[in-house]
Amino acid sequence: MLRALPLFLGTCVLLPTAAAQPGGFGIGGQIGEPTGLTIKLASQPSFDFAAEWNFEDYFFLQGHLLLAERRFRGTAANLTYFYGPGLFLGERNDDTAFGLSFNAGVAYYTGPVEIFGQLTPRLRLAPDSDFDLGAALGLRFYP
Repeated sequence: MLRALPLFLGTCVLLPTAAAQPGGFGIGGQIGEPTGLTIKLASQPSFDFAAEWNFEDYFFLQGHLLLAERRFRGTAANLTYFYGPGLFLGERNDDTAFGLSFNAGVAYYTGPVEIFGQLTPRLRLAPDSDFDLGAALGLRFYP
């Protein structure tokens, strides 16, 4: 994942700076934990969802209510930060896990595309308690 960081930062610098406010629905992909499909409902407040699966023995779902999505002071409106609480549910080899999570990250908007990076601390509540940290880089397209 760290090898993807220079590519991500280089892409942010090379993309045009004119930004369009995203539409109400964004869909794309992300790499990290989880790696898979990502969807965002851009409203007030916004919601983001991610899903990863292997059809034979694994799935993971997470969703977050984004309490804030604001631009950094002194920067263009197309560079924002976001954060908010959420839940996750996963199953691997008939072992189901459920818990609380928190999502925080940065996003860069260029036209109908959002490029984002995020950190997601997770507190598993069932079947036992545990702490985990997820991270992802991704793209969403707003049709």
